[in-house]
Amino acid sequence: MTNTIGTTEMVSAPLTDVSTGGTASVEQTELEKVRAALHAANAESKSRRTRLAALEAAEVTRQQAEMTSDQKLTSVQQELANIKAELLTERAKGATLMLAAKMGFAHPEDAFTLLDLEDIDASDSKQIEKALEALVRSGRLPLMKSTTTNVPSLPGLQSKTPGAGIREMPSPGRRL
Repeated sequence: MTNTIGTTEMVSAPLTDVSTGGTASVEQTELEKVRAALHAANAESKSRRTRLAALEAAEVTRQQAEMTSDQKLTSVQQELANIKAELLTERAKGATLMLAAKMGFAHPEDAFTLLDLEDIDASDSKQIEKALEALVRSGRLPLMKSTTTNVPSLPGLQSKTPGAGIREMPSPGRRL
């Protein structure tokens, strides 16, 4: 019985292995053929990805060459505006995190996420502080709880003298 896959013909009868004198199963030979086909497909895919990247880079170069000086200037101005916006956002994030930490928020990183930056000037720390206080009043951003409350008091930890409040343990050789 013969199966045909693509242009490769496979026989489903056992083949004899001359080197070992045994028989190699059809599954083993099919597995080897599939591995070889997979390797070839991966190699082809890699070459196509490489070619695609080169074509895309050439297209960008061609488009830039066709641009007029006004279009190039507009493109550079747009990139500059994008970079400026990213810089302002990062500056606002840094100021917000710093103020939130100083104000004692439980999660300062959440403060930036919850702020509406469209309504405030990111360069004005007073506006950021007022916005953070508004978040606290609304209950959306909790302050850190005091660590002195709900702390169990242990007798040995209240003294500043090392070993104070600790009872001396009898040595193993001594009987009570």
